Amino acid sequence: MKKNNFIYYIATIAVFSVLFISDVSASCPLGADVTKDLYGVLKIFQIAAPVLCVAFSTLDVVRTVSKGDAEAEMKKVAQKFGKRMIYTVLLFFLPILVDQVMQIADVWGVNGTCDLTAPEVTE
Repeated sequence: MKKNNFIYYIATIAVFSVLFISDVSASCPLGADVTKDLYGVLKIFQIAAPVLCVAFSTLDVVRTVSKGDAEAEMKKVAQKFGKRMIYTVLLFFLPILVDQVMQIADVWGVNGTCDLTAPEVTE
């Protein structure tokens, strides 16, 4: 019963949003500022993820070597590093995927702008 209420609630909000909100521009549904900020945050993820992965992995190796028994702990550090690399790759490609989905859905254009027209090819 609660699931049906949630679906009705979301449907009601969607219908009222379409009917009564006339200020939303069809060319930029999120607004220019929100679009630009969201695109910027996604780009920060792309830069920060590899930097933090290298920094934290280096810190783990230094801590392990400074403890003295490095051989026993290096296997754990290597496993942590492998997991970190997987998460880093996911965080690196996530903004690209979100950008492509947003462009396909006409939420924003190239480089997070509200210009949804196709870019002109200059030769």
